[in-house]
Amino acid sequence: MRRIPIRLRITVVAALVMMAALLVSGVAFLRVVHSSQLTELRTNSKRRADEVAALVRAGTATGRLPAARDDSLLVQVIDPNGTVAASSQNVSDMHAFIEGGGHAVRRGHSRHFTVNVEKIPCELLVTGADSGSKHYEIYVAAPLRSIRHTQDMLRSRMLRLSPLVLLGSLIAMWSIATRALRPVEVMRREVDAISAADLSARVSSPPVDDELGRLARTMNAMLERVQHASDRQARFVSDASHELRTPLAITRARLEVALRNQERTDWPAAANDVLRESGRMERLVRDLLALARGGPELEKQVPVDLDEVVLEAVKSARLLAPPGCVIEARGVSAGRVLGHADLLERVVANLLTNGLRHARSMVKVSLSHAADDPTLIELTVSDDGPGVAPPERERIFERFTRLDEARDRQSGGTGLGLAIVAEVVGAHRGTVHVEGTPGGGARFVVRIPALD
Repeated sequence: MRRIPIRLRITVVAALVMMAALLVSGVAFLRVVHSSQLTELRTNSKRRADEVAALVRAGTATGRLPAARDDSLLVQVIDPNGTVAASSQNVSDMHAFIEGGGHAVRRGHSRHFTVNVEKIPCELLVTGADSGSKHYEIYVAAPLRSIRHTQDMLRSRMLRLSPLVLLGSLIAMWSIATRALRPVEVMRREVDAISAADLSARVSSPPVDDELGRLARTMNAMLERVQHASDRQARFVSDASHELRTPLAITRARLEVALRNQERTDWPAAANDVLRESGRMERLVRDLLALARGGPELEKQVPVDLDEVVLEAVKSARLLAPPGCVIEARGVSAGRVLGHADLLERVVANLLTNGLRHARSMVKVSLSHAADDPTLIELTVSDDGPGVAPPERERIFERFTRLDEARDRQSGGTGLGLAIVAEVVGAHRGTVHVEGTPGGGARFVVRIPALD
């Protein structure tokens, strides 16, 4: 069934349902008509039996009975001796068409039987009537020819009309399914026309809020995410290429100048220049790898003593601190989280590196449970540098963002450190933001759910 087109599947299922409905409704209709005709037949038989019973009680039910409105009914009156006392005009002779006693009934009651009278299927009504001290049995036989003829006629017409009704239903269902699935085909063509070169196109959304409307909105939301991811990837590749091109160009130019002037070249200085640019490329590649690995949700998370991670990162950062700049970590207290120790150490190291780059004299680190929510561990790294302007406090966590574009690249970073912080903290189900300090510096706040 999965290989059959959905329109054909809908039509086939509708045909099967229609066939079942026709069969059930046809049988039910025939039963209703049969029941109605049989009820009417029994009503006429009962009326005729009552008329004959009145004649029996009056003592006039002898010989041929008076004609009735319904001349199809066969009537006989059997006396107590089992002989025919009277019969209707349409009975050929005065012989009993039913053996007496086989259908006896109690006084005041009547019964119905299906029998053959003169080889004709009939509905037989048996009732009794008294004339003086004698008890007579009255037989009223109603031929079933008319009922069976009606049933055969209706059945024949239904068999002839059913294929036409079924065919009409199939055509109608095919048309309805085609019209209902037309928006899906339109969306398919629109999605097929969208290329990787231009992801700005969107599918047409039906005006009604039904399954197709929700499907169109979901596809447009997906296309929006794909376009956003594609734009980010394009910007990332462009920025990464630009960042790598600069140290490569500097290294190449320095070596070309040195080779052209080999006798006058200060080779130790040239080697230091190349080594410095190589280190810059190494840091850039390392940061790119950290972003690639830290972006998705982390797997195999384990309990981590975040205070130990912070103190270890502070210890390493103090070795690289410029002269006159101090890292204070007296506010670090115990805190456990669920995560990846290496990546969390990378977060602390990047925040410390950023603080040392901008601080005038001091970087302060603290770690504790958040004052407003004890279920969160709060890490703060503050510096007494120039701070971050409010409009730039969100953009600073984007990749390759440098707030001071005129700053010398030799002293600046790759523009990826804070982006790595945001990626890793997000993977740990946490948040990070930057705010100002009373002295005008920057204060980075990281919040991660505490481990119970």
